[in-house]
Amino acid sequence: LWFHVDAAYAGAALVCPEFRPLARGSERADSFNFNPHKMMLTNSDCSALWVADSTHLVSALSIHREYLPRVKDSTSFAKDYRDWQIPLGRRFRALKLWFVMRMYGASGIRAHIRQRVEWAKWLETQLKADGRFEIVTPVVFGLVVFRIPPSALPAGTESAANRANTELVKRMTADGRVYLLGTSLKGMNVLRPAIGSTQGTQANMDLLLEVIKEFATAVVAESD
Repeated sequence: LWFHVDAAYAGAALVCPEFRPLARGSERADSFNFNPHKMMLTNSDCSALWVADSTHLVSALSIHREYLPRVKDSTSFAKDYRDWQIPLGRRFRALKLWFVMRMYGASGIRAHIRQRVEWAKWLETQLKADGRFEIVTPVVFGLVVFRIPPSALPAGTESAANRANTELVKRMTADGRVYLLGTSLKGMNVLRPAIGSTQGTQANMDLLLEVIKEFATAVVAESD
């Protein structure tokens, strides 16, 4: 059984010591990956992968052809990464990540991530204070999952809440000032802003909250 940890979005936060306890146990994994383009200042696409024992990966994916000579010197510094994947080659994605690390350093990357988490906590506080919204899952990183709950609607039912939240996403998307997606969680239609943009500002957060409240007011008023 292969144990893989897909830390796609949250993995970048492990550069901050305060978040590392959340990954306790991942050292037992056979492989671990995360996407620096999601919260680590790197443009899309970029994925970082670690494997505990690369021989398992190589034995599963390697091919042997006469026109593909191999370097048999096991002491060579160069690794033959063509056997780590299905295609024999790939784009040089590591270069842009190297530039990010050289330009920002560990302290700069930590500051970027902590600011996004701080904004997410701010948004959580503002939505809770409004009274018309429910925070559905704990806010740990930059993801805030919320909805208009049944208690905020005249009908007071889950079906009415699902319709209202679907309509809220639809209207905000059509408006175009902010881009916000919804999803379904345990039968609930919810909204899920992910705070991670490299160019994000507090002004962006203020606008996001303003637009959410504006359209929530209209949706609640028109709800059956």
